[in-house]
Amino acid sequence: MAKTPKIRSVRFDQFKKQLAEVDVDSLQRVELSAEAAVYIRLGLNLGGDDGEFRDFMGGIEAADDAEQIAMLVLGYYPDASADEQWATFEAAGGEAHELVALWGASTAARRDELGKLRPRRS
Repeated sequence: MAKTPKIRSVRFDQFKKQLAEVDVDSLQRVELSAEAAVYIRLGLNLGGDDGEFRDFMGGIEAADDAEQIAMLVLGYYPDASADEQWATFEAAGGEAHELVALWGASTAARRDELGKLRPRRS
């Protein structure tokens, strides 16, 4: 008879502590100046709403140009509309392709941060 492998477990309480040290939110603040900032929706499902995330990523894939993507990623901050945020971004000298590049880089950076978390084994 085959030997049953030893199953190791991870410590959820320790993982929660590590997770608390990382900003786990799907919004990323982008500081444009000392007075101005916009918030972009990252391409990660950190809120747990699978339908909303699929809709968001579907919109990204269906977008025809950088301006459409910019409006999508700016459209999730509850205190300002995508149009208001876009006006703020443009007033700071930003262009759509730059915002899309920033969105991609910010998403990748957050993914890297989360990938460094390692639940400790007990």
